[in-house]
Amino acid sequence: MKQEILQKALKNPFCDARFTKTEEGKTLLLLFAPYRTEKSAPREGFVRISAFYPAAQQAYLSASALVLELSGLAARLYHRHGLKKLAASSFGFQGKNTLFYHPVHGSFVAMQGIELDVPIEADEPACENRCIDCGACAKVCPVGAFPPDGFQKESCIRYHFGKPEIPPEYGRHLYQIMGCERCQDSCPANQHLPEIESTVHEYDLIEVLEEKHTKEIKTLIGANFGTRTRILNQAIYYAANKRYLPALPAIKALLGDEQAGAAARYAAVRLDNR
Repeated sequence: MKQEILQKALKNPFCDARFTKTEEGKTLLLLFAPYRTEKSAPREGFVRISAFYPAAQQAYLSASALVLELSGLAARLYHRHGLKKLAASSFGFQGKNTLFYHPVHGSFVAMQGIELDVPIEADEPACENRCIDCGACAKVCPVGAFPPDGFQKESCIRYHFGKPEIPPEYGRHLYQIMGCERCQDSCPANQHLPEIESTVHEYDLIEVLEEKHTKEIKTLIGANFGTRTRILNQAIYYAANKRYLPALPAIKALLGDEQAGAAARYAAVRLDNR
């Protein structure tokens, strides 16, 4: 049965699958979908979507489809917190940023878990903590989320980007829509990873501000993250950070918007004083 399940699981987008146990001793199938961040800057006047979120949405949809295939085993998606910790107890490790590091693809994996009501032996643990405490993540973090005593989630830029409204002290560090990967890009464990086929998702910035791509982006990254508020606020901050003056009319059109007005007023001042 184990091999049959793995055969079903190891299809695009998943590159790896492992069996482990939940804290209650239930069988848990871990699924890993790789992605890569784009190193080059977006074209002028364009904004990029963080590569993690399309990968995570595709992993979620594929895992949901696999649950239907495994319905005879009472399969269900694992929605609880702690998936990264469970994965690290099986193989790989958790970095200082608390992200799971896959032995091949580093932290650039989107994870899903499927709980099964059948007894399947867990794979042999292969834990290896390769965090070398080099401090690279702390050096590149612009908001000080890596104090000497550990990682402060509430100070992390990505934590605030997941909120509907972004405080200016975090918004001014935004360089894409959704997500900050500075700590991951600087990590030695993420260097020299194998190349994989990947897609860069870029959109005309003014068209995003005019809400011409909201529905498409929502489909791309999922309804939970792809809300009008998040997309507009982050596009507005991006325009301000890039000092992209052609976006000013579209931003001023949002000054009175209930969801995006605060960010628009902040950006309008920055662009007017350019």
